[in-house]
Amino acid sequence: MIHTNNTVFQPPKSSLMAIWDFLPNPNTFTTEEGRVSRRDSSSYPVTSFSFHPKNLFSTISLTFSRTVPPTDGLALIQPISINTTSVEGITIDYNDYGTDIEPKAIDLSDPCVQYLALETQDLYQYLDFTAKIIFQINAEETFSVDVFRRLCEVDNVIDRILKRSQYKPQTIPFITNSFNLPLYSNCLRLTTANRCDAINSQDIATLQSAVRICRQDPLQPVCNPLIQQVNNYLLPGSMSNKKRHVAVLLKVGFSSSCYYDFYRTLLDAFENHFVGDIVLKGAFFNEKNAEFLHALQDDTKIAAVSAVLVLFCFLFYSRSFLYTFIILMIIFLSMGVAFFFYTVIFRIDFFPSLNMLVLVLMIAVGADDAFLLLVYYRRFRKVSKQEPYQVGDPYVPLYKERDRVVRAVRNSLSHSLSSMFVTSATTAVAFVSNITSEIIVIRCFGIFASLTMTANYILVVLLLPSAMVLTCSRKRSRFVPHIDVAPKLSRLLYRSRFFVLLLGVAATIAASIIIFVSPGLNMPRYNPTKLLISSHPYEWYDNNAHMFNFDWKRKWKLMENYVLGHTFLQNTVDMLIKQRGNPKYVSWAARFLSSNSSCMFSEKKQSIPSSCFLAYAAHDPPSPFPEDFAVEPILVYPFPQVFIILFIHLKIMCLSSSEITKYYDIIATLWSSTLFAVAISVAVSLLVVIVCTRRLILSLVSTAVITCVILSTTAVLILLGWELSVVESTIIVLTIGLSFDFTLHFAVSYRDESEKEIETRISFCLSSAGKACILSATSSILCGIPMLFASTAAFAQVGCMLLTLGLTSLCGATILFPSVLMCMDGMKRNSIYSERF
Repeated sequence: MIHTNNTVFQPPKSSLMAIWDFLPNPNTFTTEEGRVSRRDSSSYPVTSFSFHPKNLFSTISLTFSRTVPPTDGLALIQPISINTTSVEGITIDYNDYGTDIEPKAIDLSDPCVQYLALETQDLYQYLDFTAKIIFQINAEETFSVDVFRRLCEVDNVIDRILKRSQYKPQTIPFITNSFNLPLYSNCLRLTTANRCDAINSQDIATLQSAVRICRQDPLQPVCNPLIQQVNNYLLPGSMSNKKRHVAVLLKVGFSSSCYYDFYRTLLDAFENHFVGDIVLKGAFFNEKNAEFLHALQDDTKIAAVSAVLVLFCFLFYSRSFLYTFIILMIIFLSMGVAFFFYTVIFRIDFFPSLNMLVLVLMIAVGADDAFLLLVYYRRFRKVSKQEPYQVGDPYVPLYKERDRVVRAVRNSLSHSLSSMFVTSATTAVAFVSNITSEIIVIRCFGIFASLTMTANYILVVLLLPSAMVLTCSRKRSRFVPHIDVAPKLSRLLYRSRFFVLLLGVAATIAASIIIFVSPGLNMPRYNPTKLLISSHPYEWYDNNAHMFNFDWKRKWKLMENYVLGHTFLQNTVDMLIKQRGNPKYVSWAARFLSSNSSCMFSEKKQSIPSSCFLAYAAHDPPSPFPEDFAVEPILVYPFPQVFIILFIHLKIMCLSSSEITKYYDIIATLWSSTLFAVAISVAVSLLVVIVCTRRLILSLVSTAVITCVILSTTAVLILLGWELSVVESTIIVLTIGLSFDFTLHFAVSYRDESEKEIETRISFCLSSAGKACILSATSSILCGIPMLFASTAAFAQVGCMLLTLGLTSLCGATILFPSVLMCMDGMKRNSIYSERF
């Protein structure tokens, strides 16, 4: 409101706002103390300002002196010097500029007032309770009008979900608008309305310039609290990537773990609304654990699809529904027996969700023994019909079908049982080695998985032979024609054996560099307990929240709890002392009580005499110099009654809450426990290999090939972005055990063959153990492919491991291992050891 020549003018708001456009900073004006914000100023002496109005005055320069309290309404300014052509005086209503100390509720509906209130009222602690989302945007399009207008639709999405939902999230004090980048751009000029439709390129350019200046020098005058909030909360610390991430602090609080449906709907709404140039990457709704439980239920359906594919593979080869059904029954019966021993015999009450992976592993690994036994049975069944009688051999009547079946079962068991035992033993040892881990989840998984593997081996030996006789006694039509590729493959491997050997050595060296040099198997820096896949918004936020400084202006609060003065508690402490205490330690409280027997606490006394403190200070001073007596800190707050101070005789059981120390506990034990488990698994497995093969050179060759398979598989997983967290640690140890299977099948088959010609010997191994390895690898790959689409990290990574391990183990057993044997046979051809090799 302006007074000129005793006439009152009420200019329109747009004209009044235009006055501020020509000030150095539209939100400030000059005082004796310096520049003061028009929103957060309370009482200040105004010295001077000048403006160039539009359509009202030509040029006005005012110099005056006046202290304006925040309660003033219309304050008449006494001019000292005026240079104008038409105006002698001016009156300004400072209430129009928001000089109230505390914002009202109606003021907080303005985003700019809300953002400034964080600084003026010190309300930053409320931001810890807000839900957060992170978008990914192209770097060159971040500060553009189109992107800002799309980002400004965040609150509209929230309002739409709130209208449809019965759940109303708990309101956060002083927060009625989301902390969003486009709304900050509207706060830099008074002429811009605080609405999404008022976003313009000039304000965006001003914001971008201020952000760039404040990143270089935060002490610049332009770096007001609004710009600091943008740099810390909304923009990442590094903005050099092609893809830039922008955070939004929502106006709704995070979940209290009982409103999963609302936040699941809200997350889906954000993912469906922001597509194209703006993509939702991360979200924090405090619903990660609930989302994991729901995703785990969905992933069990994916595991069922994997089971169906594996069973179809059984059905395709065996051509028997009964045999396939018995295999399925053995898998689930193995888990049932293992669960009985786990809960009843061992009395373990804790059953972590990681144990559900055993079902997937049994579907993939349990197929190995079934295929091996069936392949050997069919081979010996076919040979028994064609084998002529040799003079001098014991006569075995084979003219009856029953006799041929009995001999085929006997021969197949004699050849396959050792292979089945070796593979089951090495896998079980890999599981058992997890017991050495200090992480309880891994330990429970190792116990349950080893029990399941042992039960599966016993049931396969007891049930499958009889089922095989019942279902495979009559001839069945083939789905595909029989093609014997073993002789051709053996001849091809013999011709290229040296090239394959060099390729295997090169792969081993490259894998060793990847694992032990660069990039290496690193520990997770921010999220050791990964529950969901890395691309899930909840998991992505936990992995990348460090890019933003959400801890800025956070005030850490420490809650101290004192247990004082109850006999029951004192008795409890005595019991704990006997269990976990340190009797040699004497606290200052005990020394205080022993310094003067008359200073014992009593309910009748309301205060402690000062003589008690003086006696204690003289008896046990904190300073090493006797003359510097001092009293150690004592509680001085009044209590309704006198308490007995609890003696601190106990060892420290927990330095902080489990949530705070969980990360450091896992990091401290995960690496060492994983290495120890790997060492135990490898050592015991190699011992089993030597005992079962009973050939030194054959054992060394098997060990070399298995080492190549282990290193290659681990290197591929590292290149896929794996880090050593809880799930990865378990899978890596499991990889050690499973890497032995195919190579050991081939080694045992090679040992049992009596042919002296190396090509013929390899051909026989490929037609028996090689066929079983191909079928097992096919079932593992079919089991792993659906698991790649799982939402939980454990299921997805097991699927990745099965797919990778199936390919590397198959190549190692059927290509590299025969090539190495052929090379060794060429070097030992004229040696006496060729017979034994």
